[in-house]
Amino acid sequence: MSEKNNHPDDAWQDDFAQLIEQLSHPSRQTHPAVGLTTKELIYSENKLQLFRYKALDIKQKRTPILITYALVNRPYITDLEPDRSLVLRLLEKGYPVYLIDWGYPDSSDCFTSLNDYINGYLYRCVQHVKRDAKRKKIDLLGVCQGGVFSLCYTALHRADVRKLVTLVTPVDFHTKDNTLSLWTNKIHSTLTDNNTGNVRVRL
Repeated sequence: MSEKNNHPDDAWQDDFAQLIEQLSHPSRQTHPAVGLTTKELIYSENKLQLFRYKALDIKQKRTPILITYALVNRPYITDLEPDRSLVLRLLEKGYPVYLIDWGYPDSSDCFTSLNDYINGYLYRCVQHVKRDAKRKKIDLLGVCQGGVFSLCYTALHRADVRKLVTLVTPVDFHTKDNTLSLWTNKIHSTLTDNNTGNVRVRL
């Protein structure tokens, strides 16, 4: 484990490092059942999986929604359980719902660029959704980092997107009250180092 930080403002970093160590311990309990809404895999590439959720027996809207989640979080957060499921609420409104699961990053992803994710993986997923739904445009719902990807994609491929919705998406990191920016401004980079090479600190 990393050395303790002496400054009181850095105490959270010690707690964070300890949490990561505990979460990676082999004796950790199994995960609870999440993401149980019925879905079908319609496309995969490397670790990426693109799912289509089974429509409910109600009148369907014409334009599909593609949910793009973050790389570092799990997309089942949009479908935790029946009473807490964004996916299920959208299905109940008659939306055709698709979702990207990026998989778990490892050392093979250390040279994958933003261009690869946005103009590569995301582009191909959008095209698959358009063909599957037989529509010329889709609605993009980007969550967190997936919202950043969706913003970039829409700016580059406006003809593919009818509507863009972003949730908890960081955009401007230079505002004075930006909590995420303040949180990471003086972070000790050695605590984020890992063996995969996926976290890089640029000085």
